Amino acid sequence: MAESCTNALLSDDEVKVIQSIWSSVMKDANTHGMNFFLKFFRENPTFQERFASLRNLKTEEEMKASKRLKAHAASVFHAITALVDNLDDLECVSDMLEKIAANHLRRKVNWPFFDRIALCIVAFLSETLGTQIMDSKATTAWTKVLNVITETVKRVEVEQLETQSASS
Repeated sequence: MAESCTNALLSDDEVKVIQSIWSSVMKDANTHGMNFFLKFFRENPTFQERFASLRNLKTEEEMKASKRLKAHAASVFHAITALVDNLDDLECVSDMLEKIAANHLRRKVNWPFFDRIALCIVAFLSETLGTQIMDSKATTAWTKVLNVITETVKRVEVEQLETQSASS
């Protein structure tokens, strides 16, 4: 189980803010998911190389037309929904995060990738929803929960490396 405790980090009000914001994003999940990944790859082009099915896509038009990117964006946004919906259940969130981390580490997608994703999510929400909705309280709440995600991925990565070293 993750050592970080979302319940200790987030107040009830912060959980409500995160859930409310994410609920509004999910009303148009396909559009927002695609726009998020377009922004992410525009700002982090080297990470696009980690996706075999996306490596050869050179333009945003090609990316927008990609069924694989659309499917991945939907999958990521629904995983975030599951985390956001369960912020009041630490054990559930911890288990989900550990599985997400392990699945990504198998594909050599490590914590720096998640760190870049976290930064991009906060910026994307601010740009998409505006500063009236993504005010300083909302930004702080989102930053806290995204830091928990990044730290969990980092911890799982360290544990896997230690296990591999011990078995070598």
